[in-house]
Amino acid sequence: MAMERKKQGGVQEGMRLSAAKVSRRRLNDIVRGRRSVTTETAILPGCYSETTPEFWINLQTRYDLDVADRTVVCAKIERMSRDASY
Repeated sequence: MAMERKKQGGVQEGMRLSAAKVSRRRLNDIVRGRRSVTTETAILPGCYSETTPEFWINLQTRYDLDVADRTVVCAKIERMSRDASY
């Protein structure tokens, strides 16, 4: 994906983001996991590309489930180790 972006060029990418009303900071925060994909954010790229809002919402849902799964697993491991030490 990063290679594909480099091929497209920074100016073209910036124009797409600007046309889609998505700031670079907002997109960067989403990519780094500091911000979620909202319904508005999911709709905007579809106006200027061949993706659907469902695509973006599904990505967010899969990420949320992965984070929750890791959190639950860590909590279970901590509980098991705490119980084993008594």
